[in-house]
Amino acid sequence: MVVDRARNKRRVFIQSVQLSVHDYTSKESLRVGETLDLKLHTPQAMKVVFQGWNSTELTVLWMRGEEVNRGRLEAKGLVVRLKGLRIDDGGTYNVLDSHGLSISRVQLTVEAYQVGETQTFHQILVEQAPIGKSTYNRSSSLLMLFVLLFSPLIQHLF
Repeated sequence: MVVDRARNKRRVFIQSVQLSVHDYTSKESLRVGETLDLKLHTPQAMKVVFQGWNSTELTVLWMRGEEVNRGRLEAKGLVVRLKGLRIDDGGTYNVLDSHGLSISRVQLTVEAYQVGETQTFHQILVEQAPIGKSTYNRSSSLLMLFVLLFSPLIQHLF
């Protein structure tokens, strides 16, 4: 504050303010079936919106004051929980205040499989193997290659 007493200016310190800014942006990687806990961080959080990886559309998942009864979604305190994650749950989750300003952001990747104690690499390959025309075409190609490579040997035996 500047005080001008007959052009004898002086500065007077009245009050100080300390501003603390936190960036609540994170990246998470979870597996199919697991649970995502979205922290609201403040009672001023009014809604959670979702945008899938390959989408331009925003979907409102939760709004303060509205009943949450969507099966996999539940809100308790300052946490919105999304249970039973699926591959298509991957994307960006934004917690917004009443003015639509971002309070926090989570970028979620949902992984289909992870090699662990209960699942071997062979099981993953078998479970992820495509089924359809490409599988049959690949099998036919392998059979043709086998016949071409071993036909001279087979003719020699008979």
